[in-house]
Amino acid sequence: QALLYKTFGLENVQKNMLWKHSDGNDIYRYLGRKKWNEYKKIVIVRDPIEIMKSLYYFSQNAIRYHTGRIKDDIWKQWVMIDSYPDNWPYVEKYVQAYIKSKVTNKGFDGFVDILLNEDFNFARPQLKRIRSNLFFSRVDKIIDLSELDKRWDEITDFIGISETVPFRRLNVVERDYDIHMSEETEKRIRKHFAQDFRYMQYFTNVQW
Repeated sequence: QALLYKTFGLENVQKNMLWKHSDGNDIYRYLGRKKWNEYKKIVIVRDPIEIMKSLYYFSQNAIRYHTGRIKDDIWKQWVMIDSYPDNWPYVEKYVQAYIKSKVTNKGFDGFVDILLNEDFNFARPQLKRIRSNLFFSRVDKIIDLSELDKRWDEITDFIGISETVPFRRLNVVERDYDIHMSEETEKRIRKHFAQDFRYMQYFTNVQW
């Protein structure tokens, strides 16, 4: 991903190429209507609280290597004024939110507060993101991430893969993040993702 950004530019990658965060609209535009209709569409969803924890955990690990090479006083100045140098390795807003929450000693609660105060696409309710895409009316399956291993053979059969494809456990569902979360933050996440908590169970048969 970083190489794509560096070679082609962030805006060009997001508008004209497929990358790991491409959504249904991106894929439709890239493939064209005829090719798009030949594909089967499967959506993987996840408990929103686990999504927030996963973003925090990823940011924590991603930033460790680089902070050791940056003088603390300069680093904090960048964070507090939201001005990062050209060689700053991470453009993701959730990584920057993590850094600011650490600098201000607000931890996971501060991290969630920053993300939910902004209209970031990755922090929108999953149901809303699916509905905003062209493929909502054509989605074939919506599967909860926690069920992925149990339903792997069903998925490969549905796609039409005849040979055995081993499932490599992602180790994300059972991971102990060891993250402190206040009751107020949990309430806020549940309110922000209310659509997901209320309706996704009807698509996935999994209660969050």
